Formats: sequence, C-alpha cells, structure tokens
Amino acid sequence: VRADILRRHGQLNESIADYDKIIRQNPKDGIFYLLRGGTKSMAGDHAGALVDFEAALENGAAPYRVYLHRGLDRLWSNDTSTALQEYNAALEDKPDFGLAWYNIGWIKQCQADYEGAKTYYDKAIELEDSNELAFKNRGLCRHKLGDAEGGCADLRRAVALKDPDAP
Repeated sequence: VRADILRRHGQLNESIADYDKIIRQNPKDGIFYLLRGGTKSMAGDHAGALVDFEAALENGAAPYRVYLHRGLDRLWSNDTSTALQEYNAALEDKPDFGLAWYNIGWIKQCQADYEGAKTYYDKAIELEDSNELAFKNRGLCRHKLGDAEGGCADLRRAVALKDPDAP
C-alpha cells in the first residue's frame, strides 16, 4: 500500500491523506483506521490517533493490535502508566503476543526496574527467540543485576541475530 511506503519514508501527511482515500473506499475495514491512527500518532496528532483506534476496534481490527498501537501512542505522549495498561490489555487478548511482552520490559527497564524488565524480556524471548532487541536489552538488565556472564551471553546472541556472520 502506497500509504505505508510514504509513512516509512517519513511522509506522514501524505500517508494520512492516502489512508483517508482508502478508508472512504473501505469504511468497514478496521485495519486502515489502525494504520492511519498509528501514522497520526507519529505525526503528533494523538487525539486523532485515539479516534482512529476506536474506529479500528468498531470495524473489526484485532483488539491486541489496537491496544499495542494505543500503547505506543501513550509512550510518545510520555504517559507510561496508560501505555502499560494498553500493553497488559493486549496480553489479556493475546497472551502469546511477544511484542507486548517486549514493550513492557522496555518500559520497566527505562524505570530502572531491571528485574521486572528481565522477566518480561524472558517471556518475549520464550515466544520469539529471534528478537534481537529483547536479547540486547535483557543482556543490559542482567549486567545491571550483577550477572555479567549471562549479560554477555545475551549480548553475543543479539549480535549474532543482527549479523549472522559476526564472530
């Protein structure tokens, strides 16, 4: 979809305009509201994003995906408390959603709750053992918790996942 390509290249207003056209043609397809909402959030239109996220739910988008996007929007608004609520709602809807586990770990790590973060990264890795960022951040948490050997092992795994040819 052209709108997604525009978004990925930072052309947010053009992307939103394309999603507007798509939604006019497909007003009952929640995924397009979700994508437009995410783009609005990236552009700083948090109120518009929340309206689109509600429309996404009303029009059949998977709830866990909507909760994820609302959580990201709340993070970009520096509202970590609500972001955590959204990610937990995503996990209630889809307990094996590794990205929600990872995102909660990241918030915990930013709050210097390294043990809590490690727990969430453990689950994210259990669900998706190719998540390079989960290994990297868990490794950093393990170092902070005094487990230098485990931290180094995780960091080596992260490097190997990012670059399979690394030594």
